[in-house]
Amino acid sequence: MGGEEAHIALVAGESSGDKIGARLMSALREVFPVPVRFSGFGGQMMAEAGLGSPSPIEDLSVMGLQGILFNLRRIFRHIEETASAVIEDRPDILVIIDSPDFTHRVARRVHRGAPEIPIVNYIPPTAWAWRKGRAKRIKRYIRAAFVIFPFEPRLFRELDGPPTFYVGPPALESLSAKSDGEDFRKRHGLSSSAKILLLAPGSRSREIIAALPPFLDAARRLASHEKDLALVLCAARSVRDLIPSDLGLGSLRCLVIEDESEKPAAFAASDAALAVMGTITMELGLAGVPLVSAYRIGGLEALGRLLMVRVRYFCAVNLILDRLAFPEHIGRRLSGEVFAEDLGSLLRDSERRARAEADLREMRAKIMEGLSETPSRNAAGEILKIWKEWKEWKEGMETL
Repeated sequence: MGGEEAHIALVAGESSGDKIGARLMSALREVFPVPVRFSGFGGQMMAEAGLGSPSPIEDLSVMGLQGILFNLRRIFRHIEETASAVIEDRPDILVIIDSPDFTHRVARRVHRGAPEIPIVNYIPPTAWAWRKGRAKRIKRYIRAAFVIFPFEPRLFRELDGPPTFYVGPPALESLSAKSDGEDFRKRHGLSSSAKILLLAPGSRSREIIAALPPFLDAARRLASHEKDLALVLCAARSVRDLIPSDLGLGSLRCLVIEDESEKPAAFAASDAALAVMGTITMELGLAGVPLVSAYRIGGLEALGRLLMVRVRYFCAVNLILDRLAFPEHIGRRLSGEVFAEDLGSLLRDSERRARAEADLREMRAKIMEGLSETPSRNAAGEILKIWKEWKEWKEGMETL
């Protein structure tokens, strides 16, 4: 393969996918036997990893039916431009990362315009949870899917979906370094005896607006019973301006963490967490933090979820354990009073806490079963296999 290079296109639709894409690019360079050139659509982290200039990824950071409708024109412009660029570039492989409302529209257009390009889906739609027919539909244009829950390959097989490989959750890489909770407390002036509640109200504006008020209400209620309580609030930089400087907590101290590199240590220092459902619940579970999770939906979205969802649980930890190990709340109203009651049990009830810690150890064991490399390396290894198959096919076609 001397003198050759591999050309991989990657498309990510929001900040979490940007981080996954950047790590994957690094892993691809490590496992490929030839130099790798990258193109596609990604954010700042993928640009720094060698994709080129960052794309306007913030235009696509929308969630739910209303968010999509309000941003429809911009989304479709990016879809058309991205698909056209991939078709013109003719990469060896296209990797689409999460954000199915955006990435799968790109993939379908690429498949129509250049059906010879193998398309890989890193974190495919959760078709097993709702819209089950989608698994079979995406098989028409997706060569392989890389999933982050250990039970997903079986479910995709049952639904006649594309070949599916369990690579592990990206949170394994976020939390790979040994984090020092005591050092975090010392650096931020938090006593070793304080009980720390971590608040994670989301990374999108819509989530922050819905979740922050009841989350803060829960903290105020807990503080009336926990005399040595401190708060750590995880705030993505993209939504930091939505968090007021005065949170109305009185003497209750709240440390706002924006730096992603601080999150593992903040998790290690925390006694419990209240989080919006999403990637963060997987991260908290792997870090061993007992948690309560919530998500507010309303209107048409709520009706759609009720009619189509086919899972019993929404929190990642409960999904993996296949039982309601930790409280989760989803609906039109989020109650600070209910959150405080659930969190109080996790903080004060020693038997309940011991059970929670055992559940989290079990969850981590399920996650780690069968994994020998990092998620990025696992995904890169599968992409290398597909690339070698594609090269053999291409060389065979050229000899005809």
